[in-house]
This record gives sequence, C-alpha cells and structure tokens, in this order.
Amino acid sequence: EVNKHIEIDYEIPDFQGNIADFSLAFWRLLRYAMNKAQKSPEKDFFLKTSRDSENIIVTMLYSGDALTSEEHQQFVDALQNDAPVNRSAVTDSGVVLALLILRQYPSQVQFFVKDKKNVIEITFSYRKTKD
Repeated sequence: EVNKHIEIDYEIPDFQGNIADFSLAFWRLLRYAMNKAQKSPEKDFFLKTSRDSENIIVTMLYSGDALTSEEHQQFVDALQNDAPVNRSAVTDSGVVLALLILRQYPSQVQFFVKDKKNVIEITFSYRKTKD
C-alpha cells in the first residue's frame, strides 16, 4: 500500500478553465504518480495544493523511478503548443493526454527531482475577482 500524505488548501479561489478538463488532466497525472510510487520500495506519495497572489499550485511528490530522458522529451514535446504528438509512440499516453489538455490553458507543468523524490508541479491562474 502507498503511504499517502495530502495537504489541501480549502481556500483556493475559482480558477480559469473547464473543470472537466482539469479533472481529467489531474486524474491522469495522479494515476501516473501513484503507479510509480506503488512500484517503488518506499511507496510514498504526497499531494499539496497551495496558491500565491496569482496562481494555484498543485504539487505531487512520489517515490519511484525517475523519468527516462525519452519520457522527459515526450512530455516536453506535449507541452509545446506547436509540437505534433504521436500518442501511439509515447511511453505514457495518459500523461501526454493530461499535458495536451493543460497546454490549452495558461498553465505551467514541471517534472523534476527534489530530495530523491519525483515531482510534478502544475501552476495555473485563478480567476480574478472584480474590485
């Protein structure tokens, strides 16, 4: 069983975008991270939502194998607005689908390693309120 730690900011404002799109994208990224954690000896998964003055930040830390250079390149290609993506040739089409959805919105997705854990960090704008 995966050790899960979750920190949710319940005061996050409304965000810009389609809830169904974000739900599907996050489900795909969560599934990817949980599968990696489940296959690792440590079996750790951490999810945190937070915000700054303009953005919502979703951070997933998980144990497991780091991205291969091939996977990383496929994910980078999926994030480029003008890059064609051959989804049948990619290692994890679920992540690529999530990235294809997220690239429709003003968002940033980063994959990196921190403290020997893999990290997926998604940053996207929240809706501005009228003053």
